[in-house]
Amino acid sequence: MKRAIVTMDYKPDVGGIAEYWSNIFEFLPKGDFVLVAPLQQGVQYNDIASVIRVPFLYKYIWPKWLRLLSELKVLIRRENIDHIVVGQILPVGTVALLLKKMGYISSFSVSCHSMDIAHISGHKKILAKYIFKNAQHVFVNSKFTKNLVKSYNIKSSIISIVYPAPKNLPVSKNNMRLDSGIGDDIVLLSVGRLVRRKGIDKVLSVLPRLWQDYSNLHYIIIGDGEDKDYLQNMIKNLPQDKQSYVRMLGRLSDEELSDWYNVADIFVLPSHNINGDVEGFGIVNLEASLNKLPLIVGQDGGVPETVLHNITGYSIDGNNENDLIDALEKLLKNPEKRTSMGETGYDFAKNFSWQKSAEVIIRNI
Repeated sequence: MKRAIVTMDYKPDVGGIAEYWSNIFEFLPKGDFVLVAPLQQGVQYNDIASVIRVPFLYKYIWPKWLRLLSELKVLIRRENIDHIVVGQILPVGTVALLLKKMGYISSFSVSCHSMDIAHISGHKKILAKYIFKNAQHVFVNSKFTKNLVKSYNIKSSIISIVYPAPKNLPVSKNNMRLDSGIGDDIVLLSVGRLVRRKGIDKVLSVLPRLWQDYSNLHYIIIGDGEDKDYLQNMIKNLPQDKQSYVRMLGRLSDEELSDWYNVADIFVLPSHNINGDVEGFGIVNLEASLNKLPLIVGQDGGVPETVLHNITGYSIDGNNENDLIDALEKLLKNPEKRTSMGETGYDFAKNFSWQKSAEVIIRNI
């Protein structure tokens, strides 16, 4: 019997969950697992044989997920599938629940990433609770998400944490400090989707105060997202002679990202909870640690699980600018602390691996 991961998010889609399943599936035994991902018209895929593409949703028929139910009935019999790992509790969990009730599979498990269950309400929350109650196991990406699942009255014994792991970037071969004109100046770095909860706007807000004592401080922002124009406008309102010290570079290749990690002195991403919009984990924090950077990150959601406070960096109230300045100044004035935290963070980040995460799934289904 085979097991199938069924996820609405998978490469070439861009995003944390697509990256999560792409990496975990790499370490699952392909003779025992297949991965079912959406088929979109006009998209060219470069999938291995054990990735199966099917249409997930009807365009005009409601509920739209009935298309996935129909496709999986055929696929289960053809591939001899007995267990489904649900990538999204709604609507994929609904489909898996029906398949179990109809006798097509003997069991299913659910994977959660915090935001997919944090805002469920009304009848959808009742449905999600029923899906959890019928699941053999629940996989979560952090202790924070585990507590969210437990709030549905789900026993801790059937919940396992399957942590994301940092990406091993190629070794930087360029002298970006020289090429970019930064020289020996201190560089702050933020990497992530440009959305308000990341706290990049908080860093921009405190820069004028920091420039009073650290006049050659640079800030590099890597990523794209809905807050791009908002952040660009904030940069335009900074002192004119300092605007060139802040660079928004957009989304970069792994090689380019590696170059900037190599340039940076401090990684700063003071994410915070905005009306329930919160980070479920924070994989880029571990990525920065793997590149030996000290961290200044938030303390909401699953973010504290990515940093050892006062050891590999600081976990602060990302909404408090005074706390942010205090943490930055501790590192700006102390190069030895930056080095020490970065080295310890490197050892800490190496504890996270996709192979270990895949083994948690294999053991529990």
